Amino acid sequence: MPTRSDTYITDVAYPAHFHREMMPQWLHACLTGLGIAAPAVDAAFTWLELGCGSACNLLAAAANYPQARFVGIDLSAREILQGQAWARASGLENVQLVCADVGDPTTTAQTLTVSGFDYIVSHGMYSWIAPAAREAVHQLIGRYLAPQGVAYLAYNSHPGAASLSATQRLMVLNAQRLGNSSSSTQVRDSLSLVMALAKGGAGNYVEQPALLRELERINGMDDCYLAHEFLNAHWCAHHVSDVMQAFATIDCQYVGSATAIENINALSLPAKLQGVFAHMQTQGMGAAHIETAKDIARHQNLRRDLYQKSPTPLSETAHRQQLLAQQLVLLPAAQAAQPGANATAIALPTRIGPVELPLAQVQPIFDALQSGCQSYATLAQLPAYRSHPGLLNPLLQTLAWAGWIAFVQRTSHDDAQRVARRVQRLQATLSAAGVQALASRVPCLSISAARNV
Repeated sequence: MPTRSDTYITDVAYPAHFHREMMPQWLHACLTGLGIAAPAVDAAFTWLELGCGSACNLLAAAANYPQARFVGIDLSAREILQGQAWARASGLENVQLVCADVGDPTTTAQTLTVSGFDYIVSHGMYSWIAPAAREAVHQLIGRYLAPQGVAYLAYNSHPGAASLSATQRLMVLNAQRLGNSSSSTQVRDSLSLVMALAKGGAGNYVEQPALLRELERINGMDDCYLAHEFLNAHWCAHHVSDVMQAFATIDCQYVGSATAIENINALSLPAKLQGVFAHMQTQGMGAAHIETAKDIARHQNLRRDLYQKSPTPLSETAHRQQLLAQQLVLLPAAQAAQPGANATAIALPTRIGPVELPLAQVQPIFDALQSGCQSYATLAQLPAYRSHPGLLNPLLQTLAWAGWIAFVQRTSHDDAQRVARRVQRLQATLSAAGVQALASRVPCLSISAARNV
């Protein structure tokens, strides 16, 4: 029978997904690109995930950072037991996974013994829990996030996700009608009802052809995932301004997006709107105004917000030093991205349509990284960027977002080998569990300082 607490569905497992944007190295690189001082990830740090599920993201991070401590909380005992089993099988001793309700301050107070976490992350929970539970999440972050600590929050946002509101409500009502069947059965029956309406010419889908395309896309997805996505009674799309206001009450300020390209207006906003946003900034409009307008411009349906408690902008000198110290490697996807012989640009598919990067700006980076890991400082000395120092930072952020390069750490040979073994063991554990696709996405983010590899 379905088990629906006031917080979340628990009768079917939440399929494990990997989100690169939650990795400490990714978060640090995004914030460095923005000129914000982020908690160091090359020394001991603490990391808390709210709604960790079976903890695949947490375990991937723990494998890469043996010097750090990782704590995960989830309502589902089944998912926590799975994550604990994977952690044991992978030999990850720096992991603590706890079955608890993040909406219950008493329970979390008994669970959390660290006075301040450097990173608190949550993906796939905020938009699906009751208002009281969301407020408890705010208070938890306010209490346990360290000064200058970073909170990552992914959630369904207006206006894009709001178009599914009526569809989701009908699916919940239909699921309630079906009573004792499992949530996976209920969601498939509910989706069939919605598809019948859409195929029959229901006006909501006729007027919004993009919504019909989205229904056709999700119709082929995993039933358990869809149950978690659509059958939670408190499903909600949020206005970014409301989330900002809630975080302001706990002394946390919006500092940017973990979707790196969204921090670059020239690549993430329609060209005809660039002047509008420039005008908004000159008029002194705040982040709530500008981010709301950006959501409208992109028809945003998912946000990956970064908040910081008492944010500290880097000085110009410190920002330059941290940028120059960044280390980068080429990813296999970059090879597939190489254009034809006569091409002059590479097209990026984005929410606003294809955006072109001039090949003359991109190719020198690809060529330099072919020989192995390179520093930002080395890349900055290439002729293509030497006279345009401001170009490289947004370009590298964009290429990382596209999945063509990755920010990594240079460490001692012994430390790099240790991390590689930990990552390989986790990958083997996940493969043995039948989730090979997930295992293949677990990255190794350490590179030996002794050589380019």
